[in-house]
Amino acid sequence: MADMTITKGYIEMSGAQVTFGGTDLGVTEGGITFTYSQTWSIFRPDQTTMAEKPFLTAEDATLVCPLAEYKISNLLVAMSTGTLTGTDAASDGKIEIGGGSHATADLKELIVTPAIGTGTLDTDANHKITIYLAICTESVDIGFNREGARIIQCTFMAFRDSSQTAGKQLFMLGDSTAT
Repeated sequence: MADMTITKGYIEMSGAQVTFGGTDLGVTEGGITFTYSQTWSIFRPDQTTMAEKPFLTAEDATLVCPLAEYKISNLLVAMSTGTLTGTDAASDGKIEIGGGSHATADLKELIVTPAIGTGTLDTDANHKITIYLAICTESVDIGFNREGARIIQCTFMAFRDSSQTAGKQLFMLGDSTAT
């Protein structure tokens, strides 16, 4: 029986820093989950029982990010149609919501940088996730209870960045300087 080779350097466990539009969103609780999904339509001609050709009909990328720092600036990320007013040295301000709509200006770059150990950012850019344009698209639930931290659950959705090269317009895994 052959022995299995284990390369321990490829076994990863860590939290991560999440930045949205260049702003660090702070600590998270419960883990960050990146999902890439594809939808395929399979062509099966009448003349055979086998699949003949696949057609990619949809691509989606999402990042679920439970924000543990309950503050106005993080709420604004989650409720991006809101308007932030009244910020000064004494107040984080307020968010007013209702009747707003998303515009392409609301879409921002979302970067996930893994941490090593207890909070040191991984300097190996091969582990980064960069979503070129994203926005928080899901509903926001805010719970008030004694059993746990007040978490702002953000689900970011990736949108096509037409300024990127065709075929590379949704997200990037790894080092942006690689050629």
